[in-house]
Amino acid sequence: MVNLIKIDLDVKVSKELLNEWLELRKVMLKYLGLDYEYITCYESNKGYHIYIKLKQDVTPKRIIELQFLLGDDHNRVWCNFQRYEHNDDDVLVDFNILFDTLRKREIDLSQT
Repeated sequence: MVNLIKIDLDVKVSKELLNEWLELRKVMLKYLGLDYEYITCYESNKGYHIYIKLKQDVTPKRIIELQFLLGDDHNRVWCNFQRYEHNDDDVLVDFNILFDTLRKREIDLSQT
């Protein structure tokens, strides 16, 4: 079981639009019956890396499904599904890879 959603958003937008995008994700999580502990956003070279820590554990497959629903890069989702489906166990250690970039800084979303 896992509880960390990782989203790769490969587009740069204003801080206001990014906040609006995140608010919609919070509504989606609530609709899906999920609560989160925190959301952290880092600027990457191409856009943003978003980490959402859920309060509850879910299966690795559900994490991949949630990442897709919340707007993760589709190629990354496909790779994660391939890693998941070709694994012998239901518990995967490195199925959910989000590459670190050289220029990555946390975005303060509290002051918009």
